[in-house]
Amino acid sequence: MLLDKPMADILRERHNAEAKRRGLQGRTARRKYDMCTPVTTCVRSGEPHVFDRRYASPYMLTQFELEGHDVSRSLDRDGRWDCALQALAENALSPPLVRATVDGMQETTLCLMPLAMVLPDADAQSRWHEEMTNLYRVTGSMRPFRSRKKSTWRGSVRGLQHVTKLQLQPPEAAGHNSRLLPMRLHCAKCKVCQTAVVRQNSSHSAFSVAEAAGKPLDIDLGASSLVTAFSTQGRHPPTRRFPHVAHDPQVGHVVEGQPEWDGRVKYKGPYFTVLLTEADRAGVNHPHLQPQWVARYELLWRAEGGREWHSLGTFRGNDDATSEIAHALSRTDAASKELGGVVCRHLRVVPLECKGGGALRVGVYGLAHPPRAARPAGKQPRTQRAATDGGSYTSCDGSETETHLVRYTITSPSQAHNPRFCKDGSGLKGCRCPYCLGTDMRRHRGSSARLRRRLAAVHEAELLWSAQDHQ
Repeated sequence: MLLDKPMADILRERHNAEAKRRGLQGRTARRKYDMCTPVTTCVRSGEPHVFDRRYASPYMLTQFELEGHDVSRSLDRDGRWDCALQALAENALSPPLVRATVDGMQETTLCLMPLAMVLPDADAQSRWHEEMTNLYRVTGSMRPFRSRKKSTWRGSVRGLQHVTKLQLQPPEAAGHNSRLLPMRLHCAKCKVCQTAVVRQNSSHSAFSVAEAAGKPLDIDLGASSLVTAFSTQGRHPPTRRFPHVAHDPQVGHVVEGQPEWDGRVKYKGPYFTVLLTEADRAGVNHPHLQPQWVARYELLWRAEGGREWHSLGTFRGNDDATSEIAHALSRTDAASKELGGVVCRHLRVVPLECKGGGALRVGVYGLAHPPRAARPAGKQPRTQRAATDGGSYTSCDGSETETHLVRYTITSPSQAHNPRFCKDGSGLKGCRCPYCLGTDMRRHRGSSARLRRRLAAVHEAELLWSAQDHQ
């Protein structure tokens, strides 16, 4: 094979920061659709809920905000990014964690201790609590609020009917000292949304029993923990915000359900959370409009490093899709009656009776076992999860407090970023073909209908072989 360039020039161009195909490391390149210049951004955790420019939830302030900096305003002017990064690095509790992404961007994560707090406004907090906890159903004319021919929702009078009150706090059976443990959800048949946790009020945050096809839900707590209670919820029904507000150049401001609204006045509230119907989707059926929950299930546990599953019994599930039902757990070992609960790492949920196909949101309550020790001052975190943990702060004496850390994530282009080309398999070009998705994703891009036919043929062949063996 003859090369037009010497190998030394090819290797030198591969690592050249100013080359046309920099950052590709010699891999096959795909041209991007969007070739805009990336902008450095900063995102912080714990953003408050704002209603009419008033805080509806407490807002934690760190030394970064106390020095006059802000993550969303004026950070790109007159080189203020340099002093902002310096302020974050000086007040961080641990060294910054730098991670490179597949598109050549660089993510820097730092955790700061909150020093002050802005108290929420009473009126804004009550309005936010009313919207988040109460679920309503729209009554009156149920025509779609958007139509291709003519908007018919403007002249219809609509009301509200209270359906239920959502829970924001754990039930009493979970215990006062227990907290919701972090976990990873897995199923051998289908993918499980990792936000399928109790009180995550989203219709997509749930484990589907129908998609699992008889396979159980496995829960990995990450380490051996003391589990004191286990709770379940059904799939949260799809919702939308009421009323729908629009602006017509001829009429002015128009409010759903109020045809006599003055068009010169802008609607500022109140807003409500209502159930989504087929009429709201203009005749298109939503996949989760039917209520789904699990009425009865079996719970099993497995110790860390063990292979045998132990059953905790059969438990009563949910009667609707919104209420959270918790059950206190206890060990059968006589020496563990004082502590209560079950020391394990893995849990398995086997649905037995389902409604509407079945769906689950799970919650595991307990304490870390053994208690987490404080990390020495000079010791670096071993994993990314330990370095970016924004949960609670552990003091030097080993006593854990409920002070939540504030996490800042700065995304900036690195020297390996290429605004024109992307690597093969990064999925940044926008195409969904197997070539752009890469070799790891080609196995999961097969046809579902073809897979069902192949599995059915295998099942029929197994039945034929078993029948011949019996003969």
